[in-house]
Formats: sequence, structure tokens, C-alpha cells
Amino acid sequence: MAFKSQVVPNIGTTLTAVSPTVASGLTATIIGFALSNITALNITVSAKVNKAGASSAYIVKDALVMPGG
Repeated sequence: MAFKSQVVPNIGTTLTAVSPTVASGLTATIIGFALSNITALNITVSAKVNKAGASSAYIVKDALVMPGG
């Protein structure tokens, strides 16, 4: 088993897929997760995991990230 990482800079304010879809019959585990704010203002962020054809769950919802955070 190999570990993979994904970096997606400058996401902005729209819904953005960060990780590719996991193939049927496989399982993915999120080991680490980081968000940052490179603007001069406070921002509110949410991130969730979606399961195709099923439910989704927020990892973080409406969290405040201060500048430089």
C-alpha cells in the first residue's frame, strides 16, 4: 500500500474536488488535512467527504480561519 498526497492551491470560494474518486471496492482514509488563509481577512471554511450515491459528512463546517492561519 502506498500513501498518496494531494495539494490544490488557490481554491477560492466555490465547491472544489480535491481528491480523485476512489474506485469501487477500494477504501480511502484521510490521515491528515490542512486549510490555510492567505488573504488579509478572516474567512469561513467548510470541508466534507462525499460518498457516491450515499451520504456525505463534514470534516469541518463553518470554521473561522484568521489571516496567516
